[in-house]
Amino acid sequence: MSVQRRVMDPVQDPAWDMLVQTNRNGSFFHTSHWATVLASAYRYRPCYFAWLEDGLLRAGVAVMEVDSILTGRRGVSLPFTAQCEPLLADDVSLEGILPELFDYGRLAGWRFLEIRGGTDVLDRSHCNSHYYGHTLDLTVGESALFTNLRDNTRRDVRKAVRTGLTLETRTSLESLKTFYRLNCLSQKARGIPPQPWVFFTQLFNHALSKGRGRLVLARYRGAPVAGALFLHFGTRAFLKYTAFDKKHQYLRANTFILWETIRWYAARRYQSLCFGGTEPDDSRLLQFKRGWGAAEQVRGYCRYDLLQDRFIKNPGINNRLLEKMFGVMPIPVARWLGAVVYRHVG
Repeated sequence: MSVQRRVMDPVQDPAWDMLVQTNRNGSFFHTSHWATVLASAYRYRPCYFAWLEDGLLRAGVAVMEVDSILTGRRGVSLPFTAQCEPLLADDVSLEGILPELFDYGRLAGWRFLEIRGGTDVLDRSHCNSHYYGHTLDLTVGESALFTNLRDNTRRDVRKAVRTGLTLETRTSLESLKTFYRLNCLSQKARGIPPQPWVFFTQLFNHALSKGRGRLVLARYRGAPVAGALFLHFGTRAFLKYTAFDKKHQYLRANTFILWETIRWYAARRYQSLCFGGTEPDDSRLLQFKRGWGAAEQVRGYCRYDLLQDRFIKNPGINNRLLEKMFGVMPIPVARWLGAVVYRHVG
């Protein structure tokens, strides 16, 4: 039987998730749950491509159509997702199926097709920017996981234990509101507007409340000082968001949360924990992630111009200037700005 291509909407078609489960690289971000979050929060249109042979998945590429008056109409694989590589059989290459994606995009009126994580499956010369990924092997056991920590990370874990921090894991909107308040504070410290509240409520509705993730808060003397939001699928876990109150960073609460969550996932026989993507110039975050003994990967963003018929580079943006501007912006204004711009950024 010949290979047939289908364009699927996983929000409506349960067959997509069954196909994802058959691929060893399938993650939460490939599933209908993440597709539903993005479609509900930002009104993106799912265009998920599946190449099938005898009912089996030969290749799968998750794409959202972002239709914006500011940034145009384009296909993005996937918005706000650091790791969602195409699902490919061993003898299938992304280069071989890209022409079909380009043809679909042209007919749909896309100007660009963007692929996140492209250095794993495309020539690195095609990528216009890159970031670092870190994946921790949880199968080695708790003792080896602790031994593999960098010395200063191990000291920070012990220090956090001595401070009297307490952790809570609750699946409630009240806990999510607490996390969101901390997230707004930490995004301000980083010079980034927070994602809108509606996005986090969709994460609650389609992930946390369904047992597909964990929300962990750290408290000091009863007050919330840090938090982290994890997502999981199969035996793979992902650290998606962290939050903190800068005034209490000396407590190393995020270190404590991450270590205790590593222990939790390892005890339940999860195989890996992905720490998400990190920009090359974010030296402090890179240093933090490199302290956990995780394997480091370089991943790229690729952007294909469907009119010029070639991979292109993104125009340079003065991130430092934007960070300074957002860093002094009042949180209510930053929240309003995030609610306006994130849908267009994709």
